[in-house]
Amino acid sequence: MSRSFKYVTLKLKSVEVVIIYLYQVVTMIQDTLSNTDNDCSPKESSLKSFFLGPQSENAYWVQNTLVNIFSRWFDWRNRIHPEDGRAISDIDQQSQQFQQCKLKMTELITSLMDRFELEIPKFSPRYIGHMTSEISLPALFGHIITLLHNPNNVTGESSAVGIEFEHEAIEELLKLTGYKGGYGHFTSGGTIANFESLTRARSRMQTWLAMACVLKSKHGVQLDFFKASHMGWAQYHQYIKIYKIKHSELNEWLLFDASPVHAIKLYTHIFGEYKEPVILAPKTKHYSWEKGAKYFGFGKENLWPVELDQNGKLDIHDLEKKIKLASSTNTPILMIVSVCGTTEFGSIDPLDEIHQKLKILQRDNLHIWHHIDAAYGGLFLSLLKTPDEDTNLEHSKFLSEHTCAALRAIPESQSITIDPHKLAYVPYSSGCFLVRDPHEYQIHSENIPYLDFTEEKSRGQYTLEGSRSAAGSVATWLTAKSIGFNCYGYGSIIGRTIESRLLLQTALEDLSKSIKILPDLETNILCFIIARSGEPLSHANSKTLKTYEKFSTLQSNPTFYFSKSIIDKNISTLFFNNLVDTWDLKKDDDHIHLLRLCIMNPFFNSKESKTDYISLLVSDLKKHIQSL
Repeated sequence: MSRSFKYVTLKLKSVEVVIIYLYQVVTMIQDTLSNTDNDCSPKESSLKSFFLGPQSENAYWVQNTLVNIFSRWFDWRNRIHPEDGRAISDIDQQSQQFQQCKLKMTELITSLMDRFELEIPKFSPRYIGHMTSEISLPALFGHIITLLHNPNNVTGESSAVGIEFEHEAIEELLKLTGYKGGYGHFTSGGTIANFESLTRARSRMQTWLAMACVLKSKHGVQLDFFKASHMGWAQYHQYIKIYKIKHSELNEWLLFDASPVHAIKLYTHIFGEYKEPVILAPKTKHYSWEKGAKYFGFGKENLWPVELDQNGKLDIHDLEKKIKLASSTNTPILMIVSVCGTTEFGSIDPLDEIHQKLKILQRDNLHIWHHIDAAYGGLFLSLLKTPDEDTNLEHSKFLSEHTCAALRAIPESQSITIDPHKLAYVPYSSGCFLVRDPHEYQIHSENIPYLDFTEEKSRGQYTLEGSRSAAGSVATWLTAKSIGFNCYGYGSIIGRTIESRLLLQTALEDLSKSIKILPDLETNILCFIIARSGEPLSHANSKTLKTYEKFSTLQSNPTFYFSKSIIDKNISTLFFNNLVDTWDLKKDDDHIHLLRLCIMNPFFNSKESKTDYISLLVSDLKKHIQSL
């Protein structure tokens, strides 16, 4: 087949798709005219253009868009040095071996699609298990377009356009978080983003300790080890000015590449003592923090757990105790970690109260890195953002006053983790690490001889990962530009999921006295236990686990997909006891099994659907509970 004939065929297919699309539009209009009672508002209807829909309702224009995407890709390749001529001839394509390879590949592709049709239907409103849901169309299109060009964002040499999109996507997320003038990059997920904060906090502390080493060795000025570890940039620059210290002097004492043994010996010689730095993190922390403490050589014993209050959030009083303990024992605090959207419950720690405490400490030149793990909850900021980036809303009808106050405090932190592949509805994998101060982002770098980092937007010399796909950043860029990280875009979509959680919660509370719902829920995650007042906790746990087995991937075709979590008395006694007492259960077990529903799907409460998912879920649960 000649090239021109193939392109004519392609164009004809495009026309065919457009005709089918127009037919579908006419059909939709007819359906609308015949059933106006359930019409959405124009605002809600516009948001539906950003998703394929549970029944592929937007399939025709999506198909047309994909045909156009591939047509443009084919044309682009065809324009690059056409004088080079064809590398695959008509004779090649008509050969028996060529045709056999095509047939085999076609068969394998069919097998591949068959197998993936056995995958968990996470796009469905019936999937309310883990933190994954429908993919937005702009994210899907951005992801696919980027894959076709396969840029590696390690440097501009391998990603001339990809790094520009990453830079612009980072700017959008910086506006969202309030990190004006900040910096950052995309990662493969929240775990690596959290690791990035560990490296920056350690490098900052090592830089301040290097200053103290220079002062002692060159100028005879002795600093306390603990205070030197937290001196702050203002004091650091003041020392440079007073003692006219050159960067070459500091470089001699920077221990970015030194072994822990060498660092301990040097610091002990200079300060007369050495204490390993600790990380303060709430007991609801993501498991990546234990991995980071282990892999980066801090040791799990130096990950100090901060207790939870009776609502399962970071206990600000215990945080104060831990800080005082570290100070009294001259133990440096590498960083404080807080969580915005815990993995289990979607809870948001009292970020505003943490910052109030840290500001008081800063008056005594005690500067501690604060990292917010907002892998899940970072996008809740969009509920408070207006399209005018300089104007933020004080409150949201979907969020409590406490949550709004916590979110407004985010710009005070040193760094943050956000995962667009969660509440931004972007395909895996797309995590992001942001820093408020660009100097603290660029505090250390790698020299890679075969890579050119002269391009201003290149981030490869600063990232833990070497090769990085641009797909996540481009997908995020397109969603930011089309949907918007503000109250009218993502804020509206996420707000609807919180509203759906509230409606489902109310329906479950009215259903039966056999359901005990986790109190003080704030976001779009709903947790509950199957229990009646006065019964043993062990019985409630047994019924809850049986319910999970009924509504989970353990079943071949459940009506809904749940997930589960656990609250261990040995991990959080106050939180555990408060729940058991509130629910009036007998304490004959040391843990609570919870059913966990993550209401992320934007169509979970769609009035156009024939299925009322909330009513169906409540009905199915009622039948199941009666059978226990």
